[in-house]
Amino acid sequence: MREKNEARRHLIGLGFDQDDDLKRITRAEDFTLLGGSEDTHERMAEEAQAFVEVLGRYGRKMGELTRREYYEIVEKISKNPRTWLFLGGGK
Repeated sequence: MREKNEARRHLIGLGFDQDDDLKRITRAEDFTLLGGSEDTHERMAEEAQAFVEVLGRYGRKMGELTRREYYEIVEKISKNPRTWLFLGGGK
């Protein structure tokens, strides 16, 4: 359970290149992925999982990350870091 003062943050991945009628949704504790082609959804899942793994190595929770730490992780795990956006208050 999260502490009262801990920020609640969650990764959300949106894919818009879907070319079939399948509804692709992947949910986990730290991320939710919606849509995309099979390839896009798979890539989003791989990067989100990699983000969570690096977060664990930092010994941090999602709500504890600063903007700088967030982007440091993104630079390590993403093939296209410019597609990631930190939406959250604070640091």
